[in-house]
Amino acid sequence: MDSGLQRYRGPLLLILSGAVLAASAMANHPQAEAQSLFGAEPVSAGSTLAIAQRLGNDRWTLALVERLLPGRHCWREQSDGSVKLRTHDFLRPGLCSRVHSSSSYSLRAAGEDLPTTWRVRIEAVGNRLELQAFNPSQPTPIVIGVSQKPSAMAAGPDIVPSFRLNPGWGFEKRSYEGRLLSHLYLSSPQPIGAELSASRGLPVAPPPLPTRAEPRMLVSPQPDQVIALEVVPFRNP
Repeated sequence: MDSGLQRYRGPLLLILSGAVLAASAMANHPQAEAQSLFGAEPVSAGSTLAIAQRLGNDRWTLALVERLLPGRHCWREQSDGSVKLRTHDFLRPGLCSRVHSSSSYSLRAAGEDLPTTWRVRIEAVGNRLELQAFNPSQPTPIVIGVSQKPSAMAAGPDIVPSFRLNPGWGFEKRSYEGRLLSHLYLSSPQPIGAELSASRGLPVAPPPLPTRAEPRMLVSPQPDQVIALEVVPFRNP
């Protein structure tokens, strides 16, 4: 092998190894990369709803409906807390939006995207429905919102349960470099650990108070006081 190539072979292998490790780390932590890329902005009050759609045998799936054009109704609230969707508004683009795919929404807490191990589901509990955030590694889900099973369900497929979100939870839209995207968040300002503690009935520790440095008292030396000074020996370089 040429002596010049042999001389650079070691450093070149180190550079390539570092690049491979960096690429592997990014592939293993895609959520961290997403957190560094995306921000979020709150949506207008009353412009977005979480609704439950029946799958059969008391099984339900989540959909998010959004009013895209101000002044459009898109839905009408019922006396039992359900909503009646105005189907014809959803058929015209740019008026109302309805998303079913879990790739179109996700969870966010304390300003960070939660890992994809956190998901959203609807659980029937007695005569009500719970909108839950759950993680298979956690024994207790977090209840995001609740809804009553609508008594008017038999009146038509367009009447669906609407969730009332628990205090602190709301809707946001993903942003990238100041531009709003269509992706929706179910978000809480609290860290996910605090939400988990609240769901288990555990006390949530308050944030630590800012510490204040104690003022240092300056003492003037007395006229006859000897002050010892540290002498650094000189060394000839």
